[in-house]
Amino acid sequence: MTITASSMILSALAKIGEKAIGGSLSTTEQPAYLSMINAMLESWSIERLFVYQISKESKALTSGTGTYTMGPGGSFSTTRPNKIVKAFLRDSKDGRTTQEQRDLFGAIAPHVRTAVLLQRAIEQQGFALLSGTFEAMDRACWLLDATGRVGGMTPRADALLATSRIRVRDGWLASERPDESRAIARAVRAVIDPPGRAADPVALRDDSGGVGIMLECYPLPRRPWALPFAPRAIMIARVGAPTDRHVQLLMRTFGLTPAEADIAIRLAAGQSRADIAAARGVSAETLKVQLRSIYDKTGCRRESQLVRIVGLISH
Repeated sequence: MTITASSMILSALAKIGEKAIGGSLSTTEQPAYLSMINAMLESWSIERLFVYQISKESKALTSGTGTYTMGPGGSFSTTRPNKIVKAFLRDSKDGRTTQEQRDLFGAIAPHVRTAVLLQRAIEQQGFALLSGTFEAMDRACWLLDATGRVGGMTPRADALLATSRIRVRDGWLASERPDESRAIARAVRAVIDPPGRAADPVALRDDSGGVGIMLECYPLPRRPWALPFAPRAIMIARVGAPTDRHVQLLMRTFGLTPAEADIAIRLAAGQSRADIAAARGVSAETLKVQLRSIYDKTGCRRESQLVRIVGLISH
């Protein structure tokens, strides 16, 4: 059976009851409907939607070659695909797939797709359950999947999006400031990528130059069979500037002097060492000695560790 544009139009019109099955188009109807189809296809192109053609191809692999390109002039010289739906590797012992094997795979493929969709629905429900748990903690939290995209958030986090520079763009957490967005992306990647570790805090400065929001990203327990859209990490926002109470907490917890506690808080607030020295009226060498004492008392080896400790104590 030959399929033409006119037969497609007639089939569509028959389905909606506008034409009888086996009918025809008049000389005025045909160009009008063809114009509508062309306009529809053009709009799909603008919206980056495509009408896909599915093709099956077999290519031979070369021993010792681990990377291949696909497209005109590539390792696999063929039309470059928009999407690779399924791919199989078979060695020379297996030989080519038989028609029976292809039919079998064709029969089970819909069931595999259904299983994946079901698993996805279950794991997306996990986002909802975890979000509900964090709501009880009254924290601004975002749950992230294996790609780093936001899969759920608490009401506190949703409110923070409306009152701060933090944004969710195309599913990813970001800031209105490019440097802060890059820092957030680095923190998320450190947590998401194997082996998955707690990232260094990201300080978002307020208008006065201090830290208005401290973002901390932590990995969630991994399951080897989990799909990419399962919850993989949590981003926590700590909001508010330290007060005298926080200075006292640092002094009691780690035995810091008032000056050392003040320096630790300023450092955690994102101030540079030069700015801290100028604000306290001390030399860079004196500040260096005080910082060494702070690291010794808190057990920190890096500035990021001190920032994290101050953040935990302050909130």
